[in-house]
Amino acid sequence: MSDDAQILVSGPSGTVELRLPWSATVGELYEQARAQLELPGSGDYEFSCADGVTMMNKLERTLQELRDGRICPKREFAIRVLGQDRAE
Repeated sequence: MSDDAQILVSGPSGTVELRLPWSATVGELYEQARAQLELPGSGDYEFSCADGVTMMNKLERTLQELRDGRICPKREFAIRVLGQDRAE
């Protein structure tokens, strides 16, 4: 079994699957996902759990802290453009 977290991130341009160490922060996950999804750096985005709970106030927490606290347990996240309705 891998010591890395397997994470799915959906964004405006598609979906990526990432593997990161449990010691990685939510902010590192967010930045790597933005790079993989090729989202422009100047855009205003919100990073959240796929169920809609924001992760923007948790960027310094590690993936292990999320796992231990049962926050976003499916490890599925979403990046959306701010101001864009969640239901399309």
